[in-house]
Amino acid sequence: MTLAILGESRVDLYGAFAAIFGSLLGFVIAAVSIVLGYAESDQLRIVRESKYYAQLWGTFKAAIRALAFATIMALTGLVLDRGKEPLRFVLYANVFSITLSSLRLWRVILVLENIVSLISRPKPKGNSEKVETK
Repeated sequence: MTLAILGESRVDLYGAFAAIFGSLLGFVIAAVSIVLGYAESDQLRIVRESKYYAQLWGTFKAAIRALAFATIMALTGLVLDRGKEPLRFVLYANVFSITLSSLRLWRVILVLENIVSLISRPKPKGNSEKVETK
């Protein structure tokens, strides 16, 4: 199979992917800072005390690395892969990085959904302080 079907549109694709993954990298870094702000809240106590707390941060770190790699690979393709025939290594590395970062991003979205549901749920009524009247 020839990859010439992509023609010179690869430059446009690399530029678009560099912008997309760079933006998503900023999104995940912002999400980490937001979660850090809520890390000590009562709503996230159950997560902090669970055996999966380290996995939470591991998920974010893996996504940051994958998105940074995808951004760098797209920029590399933008600079190096400009001829009529694609540089196969650069093209395949971009396909790999796009797939990897998409899967990592999906995992971050699932984690954020769970965190938002924990933070936004109402506080239990049993923990409210009672005021005694005399």
